[in-house]
Amino acid sequence: MRQGITLFEQVQALLPRPVVAKAVAVTRGDYKVHVATCWSQVLGLMLAVLTRQRSLRHIGQSLQPRLTYLRRFGVGSLDRSTLSHASAQRPSAVAEALFQALLVQCRQIAPRHPFRFQGRLYSLDATVIRVCHTLHHWAVWAPERAGIKLHVALDHDGELPTLVDISTPRVYERTTARRWEFPEGSVLCFDRGYFDSGWFRDLVHRKIIFVTRWAYGARYRVVTERPVVSDGHVLADQEIRFAGKTSRAKFHGVLRLITYRDPDTNTVFRFVTNQRRWNAQLVADIYQARWRIELFFKWLKQQLPVLHFYGQSENAARWQLYLALCVYLLLNWIKFRHRLEQSLTAIGHRLEPHLFDIVALDKLLNGTYQFQT
Repeated sequence: MRQGITLFEQVQALLPRPVVAKAVAVTRGDYKVHVATCWSQVLGLMLAVLTRQRSLRHIGQSLQPRLTYLRRFGVGSLDRSTLSHASAQRPSAVAEALFQALLVQCRQIAPRHPFRFQGRLYSLDATVIRVCHTLHHWAVWAPERAGIKLHVALDHDGELPTLVDISTPRVYERTTARRWEFPEGSVLCFDRGYFDSGWFRDLVHRKIIFVTRWAYGARYRVVTERPVVSDGHVLADQEIRFAGKTSRAKFHGVLRLITYRDPDTNTVFRFVTNQRRWNAQLVADIYQARWRIELFFKWLKQQLPVLHFYGQSENAARWQLYLALCVYLLLNWIKFRHRLEQSLTAIGHRLEPHLFDIVALDKLLNGTYQFQT
């Protein structure tokens, strides 16, 4: 990085501004807008996320003294009313386009997943972010209950959120997953919320491997008993077919059911997959790797201000969630590019207090920069 410029200038230079400009042109997001443009909204919210501001008022109070400097990069206003109006009116498709562009950049340098098979490994899950039912009327899904549901397909190559969908909690996980497209040869890992024999048929037809846990109450019949080591962690390895009337009608093929005892907790799990050649331990390890998406959701809620939304409309919520995901990708890109062993939390905490200091990004990250006292 060049010397003599602030850390914020170096970070914002990583954003693909032509992608934002193209999305603005397509959506006409800046039509008759002179101050709070879409680019201003991107930078304002990115700063708010990086500095973990809890409200629009906090954004104005903490960043308003920097407004003269920030105007050099296209930030038009940080007033509470202006930001609120922009969050409600500027199309969130602009933030989504920025997210997709950053995702492409990250995937080019992301490390591979630790397993030996060639296909990509995805973990699927969703989390609900509770919001106030009296303020977010569009998110109400039950009496006096409201929430925003974030559906994610996490690519284990770099642990990147590759597919994202934002909805209300009324939308089932498997409904969203059936709309997503995955490359042939991919491996999907998910929990019982996605258990659907009809979807299993579609995945097999598309030559996609899946690993999940057997659903309670699902009926099956054993076709073949496969040999297992008597003193190992795999208690049973069976080839099965669905025996229920509805499930049997949707899926006629053979699946593999593995009964596995976790050596650490002594808990017994039952995994089902359409991959019949892999070692049973590998199937168990793949499902154990699904825990990475749980850690992703935990990090997102703890480190980024997604539990305190800056606006009450659905558009404002989508802006904030996509910009939070953009910051997550930026931190990952910095980690991959500089080959850092630090966690994303450590990197974010390293950047936050020095955003407006004149410091080289690489020197700050590797600890060679000497701060003057």
